[in-house]
Amino acid sequence: MIHNDPLFKRMMYLRYGFDFVILISGTSDDALMIKNRVKDILIKKCGLLLNKEKTLISATKDGFKFNGAWCEKPSTLKGLFARKSLNSGKFRMRMRIMIPIDDLIKKLIVNKFKRNAMAVPTSQARRDLVNLTHHEIITFYNQRIQGLLVFYSFASNLTSLRKIIMFLHISCALTLALKFKLRTCRKVFKKFGRNLTDTSTDIGLKIPSSLYVTHKYKGAEKS
Repeated sequence: MIHNDPLFKRMMYLRYGFDFVILISGTSDDALMIKNRVKDILIKKCGLLLNKEKTLISATKDGFKFNGAWCEKPSTLKGLFARKSLNSGKFRMRMRIMIPIDDLIKKLIVNKFKRNAMAVPTSQARRDLVNLTHHEIITFYNQRIQGLLVFYSFASNLTSLRKIIMFLHISCALTLALKFKLRTCRKVFKKFGRNLTDTSTDIGLKIPSSLYVTHKYKGAEKS
């Protein structure tokens, strides 16, 4: 709470590692005052400097990034209802925590994915995995898929992960096609089935049939 405020303005502080966010119910002047106060405390008591480029003041309706997620409080009915306000009789909108899909796609492009002639990200084989066994290749991709599902279990747009999972699914098929000299995904799926199952261990890709949103954070993202 901001001291000596007769209107009782709320403030919330969240930290993860070296990153933190302060949410306030107040004006831009309140936000600037708190930012300057935090800056002074860090210098005087911790000997640390506040990163000016990363320390931004944003309206929650405009959204902000925190710990790999996009956070936004909609100002219209497109958001999720939280509860009714006792004073106004109106619904208060709940903060939406979402997966930044565009950022994930950019990360896929950097990490051994590519763009086609239309500048659309497409899957490609992981040549660095070809010398692994079938089982080890499946395990590699399962770890990536499960890592994403666990990390983003809190996201309200969890179903958007289907596009990313599809990229990984096809990439795994192309990698197996290269390993077994099958040339095409079609031949790989015909030989090993939809989940690309390793016949010696009966282990295949764990593709979720549904994506259930829990709104709970569980851990760090797998790289």
